[in-house]
Amino acid sequence: MARTSAADLAHGIKGATFPINTRQLAEHARQNRAPEDVIETIKQMPDREFGSVTDVERAFGEVRPAGERPRKGGATQEARKAGRKS
Repeated sequence: MARTSAADLAHGIKGATFPINTRQLAEHARQNRAPEDVIETIKQMPDREFGSVTDVERAFGEVRPAGERPRKGGATQEARKAGRKS
């Protein structure tokens, strides 16, 4: 499976309405035509309700491969923007 970046995740969940649970988030990403690796990553997240993009980011950090480190700045900021309404 390809590695999912925070930017990929942000694109997949763009426009999501919070609160949202893991199943709904995966379905939202599917409707956004996110790549299958993004959807699979979401499905690996803890089964819970997310109250914000920040909650999703934390869960994403829990499922990232051990050797993979988040990039500083840009990807996290992009993920936060994805949760904002236009």
